Amino acid sequence: MRKHVFVIQVFLLSLLFVGVLLQDDWFDHTEWSLHELNHHADVIQLSIQSRLQAGTQGAHYLSQDPIVQDWGQETQPVEHLYTLLESMQETLPHSLFEFASDRLQLVYQAGRTIVQMTPENPRDTWFYDFKNSSAKQNITLFYDSTEGVLYLYNNVKVFADDGSFSGIIGIRIPYESFAETLEQEMHHSGMAYIVDEQGTILVHPEQEKIGSAVIYDFYGMLQAPQQESLRPHQLQLKNQHHRITRSIGIPGIYLVVEGDTTWINSISLSLWQPMLLMLIALIIAGYIIVFLRPKWLLRLFAPVERKD
Repeated sequence: MRKHVFVIQVFLLSLLFVGVLLQDDWFDHTEWSLHELNHHADVIQLSIQSRLQAGTQGAHYLSQDPIVQDWGQETQPVEHLYTLLESMQETLPHSLFEFASDRLQLVYQAGRTIVQMTPENPRDTWFYDFKNSSAKQNITLFYDSTEGVLYLYNNVKVFADDGSFSGIIGIRIPYESFAETLEQEMHHSGMAYIVDEQGTILVHPEQEKIGSAVIYDFYGMLQAPQQESLRPHQLQLKNQHHRITRSIGIPGIYLVVEGDTTWINSISLSLWQPMLLMLIALIIAGYIIVFLRPKWLLRLFAPVERKD
């Protein structure tokens, strides 16, 4: 009778032990997955900020140069301006600096081409909209149809010593290389993208998922603003799907990181399944030892007789 009670007690305690472990894991896996998602968001945020800040610091450095501040007031060789802009490329090899002069209404582009701006040209609305806004920094998208490449521009306003608006320095970054930063630290079940304050997707690892953001090209607007639609931040998240929003240092521009925790469920459960099988095996082995007491097991643990 005592043997039966002992086996039943072991069996119940084992089930209780497994249940507690699985229950703890069931409730804790979401907290752990949010911790992992926050870690990914921290890494991506730091990477994005460091890349943008490097260009922004370079733009601020150029904005303090008298050549840029006073450009257009006096006749100066354009070579001086291009030499200054290209000097920043040594420290930021993957970025190109361009300057849009408010006084001359000219854009001095990388490759030493000069483009005239007019308020009537849809292609130039990025300049006048940004000029008339209170923001000092923004992001625009430009498609180079000659190269077939989409670029991201980190634009920074330039002011003269008297506080008057001088123009805009644009740091041109290949969209693809910038988008790669968003997926390098993400798990296959998550995604990261950049949105504006309306929730419109500006940068996404999958380029076709760009929202209704304006995309400029040499001839005007490749993609004009679309009618108001359901924004990504208004979409209802699926069960066990989490979204984290972080600032990237540009007002009105945010990093969004999403992750699905169902894959963590499968991992955690798959880890406990072998443990459950091991406990069941131990219970069965204990039953065999206590009740059946096989002869081979008795012989294994029988004392060895010494022969004198």
